[in-house]
Amino acid sequence: MATKTENTAAVPAMLQTCESNPYSFEDMLYYRVALALIRSMMHQGGLSPDDYQKACKLLACRYGFPEKSILAEAA
Repeated sequence: MATKTENTAAVPAMLQTCESNPYSFEDMLYYRVALALIRSMMHQGGLSPDDYQKACKLLACRYGFPEKSILAEAA
C-alpha cells in the first residue's frame, strides 16, 4: 500500500479567518449574543465594569471588528 503525500481532506482542514467577513450575519449574531451574556454577568455582579470593558474589547478583536467600529460595543 502506497503512502499518499498530497492533501486528501475533502474540505480545508484549517480555519480560514483571513477570508471571513466580520460583518457576516453569523459573526454579528455570535458577537451580539456574547455581548448580551457578558452584560448580564455584569448586571448580576459577576463582572466589574472594568472587566466588562476588557471583555468588550476582547470580543471585538475576536470577531474582527476594528477598535473604532460603530458596530463594536462602546464600553
